[in-house]
Amino acid sequence: VTQTAVTTNLGMGGIVHGGIEVQGGSLTGTGTVRGDVENAGTVAPGNSPGIITINGNYSQTGALNIEIQGTNPATPDFDQLIVNGTVTRSPPALVQVARGNWPRYTITTPTVWGWPRP
Repeated sequence: VTQTAVTTNLGMGGIVHGGIEVQGGSLTGTGTVRGDVENAGTVAPGNSPGIITINGNYSQTGALNIEIQGTNPATPDFDQLIVNGTVTRSPPALVQVARGNWPRYTITTPTVWGWPRP
């Protein structure tokens, strides 16, 4: 599927078969993509919070928007993007993080998909 605008919302457990190329607009919600995801738009897991699982590869030149709170992945208070494949990120890719009522932060150089540790 190629998306050039609008939003594909996985809702609360939706499934996209065959992957998706997000050229514009966004991929949101909680659910699974069975195939590769090419993100040149915005991927924003969650329904505050939520998880998008990709059973394929993930490449990003667009934005990944993540909300974080809490510390328990079993009952997450934070959004998650789980990729069961290879992850590649190319400039000008952005990772935007918002925490509760705090301001939104933009991370342009995350370590290999683990957050830099202080």
